[in-house]
Amino acid sequence: MQIYQGYDAYFKAHPPRSHQTLSFHHHLRNGDDVLCDVMAYYQNCDRLTLMPSSLFPVHAPGLTRLIEEGRIDALYTNYLSGPLAHTLRQHPLKGQLHLDTHGGRAHRLMNHITPLDVAYLAVPAVDHHGRLSGLEGPSACGSLGYATADANVAKRVVVITDHYVEALAGKHFTFPRIDAIIVTPRLGQRQGIESGTTKMRLHPLHDVIARKTMHALDTMGLLKDTLSFQTGAGSISLRITALLKDYLAQHHYTARFASGGITALHTQMLQEGLVKKLYD
Repeated sequence: MQIYQGYDAYFKAHPPRSHQTLSFHHHLRNGDDVLCDVMAYYQNCDRLTLMPSSLFPVHAPGLTRLIEEGRIDALYTNYLSGPLAHTLRQHPLKGQLHLDTHGGRAHRLMNHITPLDVAYLAVPAVDHHGRLSGLEGPSACGSLGYATADANVAKRVVVITDHYVEALAGKHFTFPRIDAIIVTPRLGQRQGIESGTTKMRLHPLHDVIARKTMHALDTMGLLKDTLSFQTGAGSISLRITALLKDYLAQHHYTARFASGGITALHTQMLQEGLVKKLYD
């Protein structure tokens, strides 16, 4: 496991190559700098396949020219918004733009349907022993579940962090293999994590749907003590989670567990004793 101080040092030792499949995860969402920082070194490469788990407006500067010049053959992702969507309409890929579910992407990776050459994985905290955490450092973003499939199958696993320490203080995890660690001044903008689907927007129709959903759950007798639930990070799901939080508190109920996408609402419910466990 080699440690590199900055991208220049890493790419000097491992020059970017054409005909590569590259992956990234999106836990930093619209605050992520890593994809653009890495792709800046691939601007003269061709026949690239990209597998970012999701793409946000912040990623447009790193990919627009590559798409316009036809250097990206195929793109596999789960979510795409902002200027990149417009660019892809104007400049179709030679191969395919494949939109998948998060689970479908993991299945594609784990079954080697699309073999992965290099996984560039942003990790908010890394220590000297190769232990990892999403809970420490200036870019702490929580669980890093979307990165695990990439780390399991990539021919080369590159971890990128802005918080490299002698030893992590709290809970940690490991990847099966880490080939290189790049230490960079900044992974991104933390305030951009709450963006896109994780940000509750004012929308009267979403309020109506959420309240009708709660009414249906109540009518079916599903809103009871020790219930368990899964809600994602969409605008309607966030509203349902907020209503469910109020319902549990009002009736002095405690959910056995909640699974996600975990959002701030879920963690508030855990802290307030309204749910016993969270699964991400």
